[in-house]
Amino acid sequence: MSKLIPQPQPTFLIGNLKEIDSTHGLESLKRLHKLYGDIYRLTFFNKSFVVVCSQEITNFVCDESKFDKNVSQALEELRAAAGDGLFTAHTSEPNWKLAHKILMPAFGPQAIRDMFPAMMDICTQLILRWERFAGEEIDVCDNLTRLTLDTIALCSFNYRFNSFYHNTMHRFVDAMINVLIESGKRVGRFSLQNTLMMTTARRYKNDIEYLHNLCDKIVKERREHPNNVNDLLNRMINGKDPETGYQLSDENIRYPMLTFLVAGHETTSGLLSFTIKLKYIDAVRKETLRLQPTAPGFSLESKIGDIMLPGGYIVDKDDMILVLLSGLHRDPKVWDQPEEFLPERMLDGRFEKLPPNSWKTDGFKIRVRPRQQIGFILNTNVKQSEKIPEKTKEQIDREYLRPMCILFGSNSGSCQSFADTLASEAPLYGYNATVANLDSSVGCLPNDRPIIIITASYEGKPCDNAKQFVAYLESKPKLEINYAVFGAGHHDWVDTYQKIPTYIDQMIENMGGTRIIERGAGDAAVEANEIGPMKRHLEIQLPKGQTYRTGDYLSVLPTNPIEIVSRVLKQFHLSGDTHIKINSSTNTFFPTNYPVSAFDILSGYVELTQPISKKQIEILSGLCKNETERISLTNLAGDEYEKEILGKRINILDILDLYPSCEPSFAQYLRMVPSLRVRQYCSVRASNVKFHPPEDTKVPIVMIAAGTGIAPFRGFIQERAAQFVCGRDIGRTILYYGCRTNEDFLYSDELDKWSKLAAIEVKSVFSRQNNDDKKYVQDLLWEDRNEIAKLYSNGARFYTCGSANKLGTSVKTCFIKIIAEIKQCNEDEAGKFLEEISLDRYSVDVFT
Repeated sequence: MSKLIPQPQPTFLIGNLKEIDSTHGLESLKRLHKLYGDIYRLTFFNKSFVVVCSQEITNFVCDESKFDKNVSQALEELRAAAGDGLFTAHTSEPNWKLAHKILMPAFGPQAIRDMFPAMMDICTQLILRWERFAGEEIDVCDNLTRLTLDTIALCSFNYRFNSFYHNTMHRFVDAMINVLIESGKRVGRFSLQNTLMMTTARRYKNDIEYLHNLCDKIVKERREHPNNVNDLLNRMINGKDPETGYQLSDENIRYPMLTFLVAGHETTSGLLSFTIKLKYIDAVRKETLRLQPTAPGFSLESKIGDIMLPGGYIVDKDDMILVLLSGLHRDPKVWDQPEEFLPERMLDGRFEKLPPNSWKTDGFKIRVRPRQQIGFILNTNVKQSEKIPEKTKEQIDREYLRPMCILFGSNSGSCQSFADTLASEAPLYGYNATVANLDSSVGCLPNDRPIIIITASYEGKPCDNAKQFVAYLESKPKLEINYAVFGAGHHDWVDTYQKIPTYIDQMIENMGGTRIIERGAGDAAVEANEIGPMKRHLEIQLPKGQTYRTGDYLSVLPTNPIEIVSRVLKQFHLSGDTHIKINSSTNTFFPTNYPVSAFDILSGYVELTQPISKKQIEILSGLCKNETERISLTNLAGDEYEKEILGKRINILDILDLYPSCEPSFAQYLRMVPSLRVRQYCSVRASNVKFHPPEDTKVPIVMIAAGTGIAPFRGFIQERAAQFVCGRDIGRTILYYGCRTNEDFLYSDELDKWSKLAAIEVKSVFSRQNNDDKKYVQDLLWEDRNEIAKLYSNGARFYTCGSANKLGTSVKTCFIKIIAEIKQCNEDEAGKFLEEISLDRYSVDVFT
């Protein structure tokens, strides 16, 4: 049975024109894909377009017996420059067929290998240029544009642009860009507008003439001075159709030449700009083109009249079908974790096993192969030409300092801050410490110095910049190092507390490492004073060009309030304009060797309000000139510390106000305060990479929140409600929400509206109102345990957001009880099962 293709509500005369942003058209198509699904229709005036985004439908429309290439309006406009060249030709045009037959053999494996010396010639020019300007800034995109233009010209036509011998880009590039931009703009104008814009039209015509004249000049020189080079130009000049004996005219040689120079240059240089510094070049190249295809899509049209597509959708003969590559390459039925950059998915035969037409770099088959082959070889050549920089030792003023290596794994910045602080204090103990993240040390752990590892666990997994390091340890390398591990964590997460630090500590010992000292542990579980129920709704406008996906998180690098900075300046008798130059031969997070104002240092580099530590109290007590104050301050580091210091959040500056006889220098103060940390806010997402709604909208989701923990789920619900209104098939979307009273129910009006649309189900509970036996969210979950089990069997994803020591722990305990009852097992076994499904079915974002 046929179905109507979903379509946004059209406006009289202009159709869906308002749906498309004139400057970010591709982003508009992506947004509509998110709302309407794998296929939708758009109309602009009297033109109808069908946008296809799934592998299943793409594979169907790529059947050449039923569908043909569609030359869009933009390509029709470009024919003024490229004529019936390979990219802009209609399939029925005889010149295209002739060029296709003559040129196809030019891109076999042996033909590509024959191009290698010419590629190396131009690639060597690039490397020599980089060596000549070592230490200076390099415009990578500019250089790779020169590389691809010169390479294609030399390999294809034995012509040299010599781009690396000039400071400015060759005029061909400017003319090419002008023609491409103006062709696109002309499509959006009325024909009368194009006629009246005489200056623009004249420049457009002149640029096209220049491109044509350059190609004609190359052909003329080759005809006047023939050679035996087996390149594309000789093939076009001398090649014949094996069936008819026809040859290409000079005009029809010009158009394919221009196509190769323009289209091949643009896509190859774009690919190189993304992949030049990565390791597994072929896999990275394919994965890069999956996420960032160099063309947004390709268009087709029916050869045989109206056709029914998979899913029962009918396309008309006059419909233009646009295959949107951003949707095709993110089809969750083909690609696991489609938004993640995972080159490994292209290795070990997995790429070859993909369903047909899952990965399409563009739709013009004759151009795909040369672009991919040439781009791949150029990428490999540039990569292999890189030199490994020589490591240099920093000149150290105090020769007695011994080297130390401090490695951290950190998502929120806490462990990195610990590492920076330790490095800055290392000289006091006779060490000059360097700081780096764990991943940067893979395969190069030093054995001539102690190694200190500071890291945390996130949901029982390594931090983002420690994943490669943990994988490296799992490969069981032989390690002859001296090391110590310090782990940070929160003891409320019993199953994952100190899991990764413990694992790293044990693995290094098993691989031959020598432990300097037993693993240290830092616990963030500190009782905070109860705060009132005040909550604020904050909306942030993203900077231009910044994208947002439901579930993304917000990181803020704060500055200290002016009032607190002023207190510090007053304490040390400094002006905010006082410039300070910090000289350090050891690692520090401060700017060194150039003057910085005291105000800038205090406002943007250090934490001024963090509670003072016991060690810092001991240091300050030793500086007290008054004996009574010294004794009183020393006592604060004892039994009274938690109540008087942590409970009241007393910082170093507060202590200096309370104990005036303690007079540290400004330098001593700066040595004690830690570096300013990035704050990650769960108002939009947790640090857990899995905390995104599933790509498949049919997958049910169960969200569990209390209080402000509803913040990330509001985005989840808004997206699903919009998709529901647009006609998408939406899986059950359930929110379990708890708060104190009905007055504390955040966004209740919005949720009520969406519930009435049947887009979501909301189940709420209030802890300070009469709820029979149900006071908390976990009580609702337990009551619905059979439904929860059924949802899990149907593939549901579960999410929790709220307080770690309240909601997080309670919900986890409830789930363990539900699993134990359903599976008839003990709670230890149920806990292990919950840990297993946490990998992909249960995501948690909690805060202290």
